Amino acid sequence: WYGDGAWEQLHWTKHSERPSVVGEFGGVQFHVRGHSYGSFGWGYGQVAPRDCTMLADKLSALWRRVANLSGLAAFVYTQLTDVEAEWNGLLTYDRHTKCGEALVRRVASETSVARRRQMGYT
Repeated sequence: WYGDGAWEQLHWTKHSERPSVVGEFGGVQFHVRGHSYGSFGWGYGQVAPRDCTMLADKLSALWRRVANLSGLAAFVYTQLTDVEAEWNGLLTYDRHTKCGEALVRRVASETSVARRRQMGYT
């Protein structure tokens, strides 16, 4: 907001010559029993255990929403893996895929298509 630095947060100004970045978004709580650090975990939104279709639907909707933002140069998904007290990751605490590689492929593919469409490439 003072005009310094290479980045700008969208909520400070509407027009700038610097790239706009969403520095953190995401997280859908999805617990995989036997693959977490402890017995309690936290997350945004919750999906019932073993409901991989619902998890994929929620993640895809979330990623598409961010990918469709106008003027966005980049975004950072939080988080890649579960950590001690958060079950928001795409992977479990011990780095196993929660619903198989197809889940990550689907979300990434749909996001890429949405982003390319928003930028006028398709």
